[in-house]
Amino acid sequence: IFSLEYQSNFYFLSAVSKSSFVYQFCIGKGGFGKVWKVDRKKSKMEYAMKEMSKARILTKRSVKSVMNERQILTQLHNPFLVNMYYAF
Repeated sequence: IFSLEYQSNFYFLSAVSKSSFVYQFCIGKGGFGKVWKVDRKKSKMEYAMKEMSKARILTKRSVKSVMNERQILTQLHNPFLVNMYYAF
């Protein structure tokens, strides 16, 4: 995944991965994994990161519902919902 970064009057693409964030603490737990409060290392912005176990998703045969959730969250942008900024 890439992010458009602005620096010194120029825009450039930078790679974004799990290592781009500092994990603070676990916000909650669910059937497939955990939700973490994280800070982006470069910008110091706060985010919630949903971490899901592929093995649990496959075991519960929920691949389609997880993929539908990702598709819906990428299309929605609303101040009253949690918006998705990155997915990897």
